[in-house]
Amino acid sequence: MSKAIPRRCKIFNCTRRHGNFCCADCGYKASGQCKNPCLNHPTRCGQERTETPKEMATAAGIRFINATMANAIIESRKPLGLFVHREKGKFIGIDNRTGDAWTEEFTTQAGCLKWLVGSMPREAIKE
Repeated sequence: MSKAIPRRCKIFNCTRRHGNFCCADCGYKASGQCKNPCLNHPTRCGQERTETPKEMATAAGIRFINATMANAIIESRKPLGLFVHREKGKFIGIDNRTGDAWTEEFTTQAGCLKWLVGSMPREAIKE
C-alpha cells in the first residue's frame, strides 16, 4: 500500500509542515486550526506543482549511499530501510525494509524513487 503523494505549491510555504505543501489537502485548514492558511485553492490559483525527487525521497525516508555501504547492506541485510546508490550513470534502488535487500537498476533517479516508495511497479517504470 502506498501513501498519497501530497500536492505541492509553487508559491506558498506551510509554517507547520515546513515545506511547499498545498493547504487544500491539510486537515488543520479544514478544522480551522491553521494559523497561516493559504486563501486559494489549486483549482483557482494554478500554482500546484509536482513533487521533486528530493522531496519524494525525504518524505519516504530514502537514504542516498555510496558503493561500500550498498555492498554492505546487500551482504548483511542491515540496516533496514530504503536506499539509493548511483553507479556508472545508473541508479540502484535497494528495498531492505524487510531484511531481504531487493535491488533494481534504473536509468533515472525519479524512476528509482517511484519504485522505492511503491507508487509504481517496476514493470510500469520505463525510466
